[in-house]
Amino acid sequence: MFDRHALTPTLTKAFSPTSISIGGTSTLTFTVSNPAEPSTNRQLHRHLASGLAWPALRP
Repeated sequence: MFDRHALTPTLTKAFSPTSISIGGTSTLTFTVSNPAEPSTNRQLHRHLASGLAWPALRP
């Protein structure tokens, strides 16, 4: 008998650099890990605070 544990996908995010001056730029990286099975056709929605914008998006 196998003791099978469900593996839950995880989402992490990181800013680089973590602090910036007014008018500065920071890169926000999202990392999705799904060790259980392939995952396709997923979407990520992230809302920024007022006054912030997404200047560029890269896969």
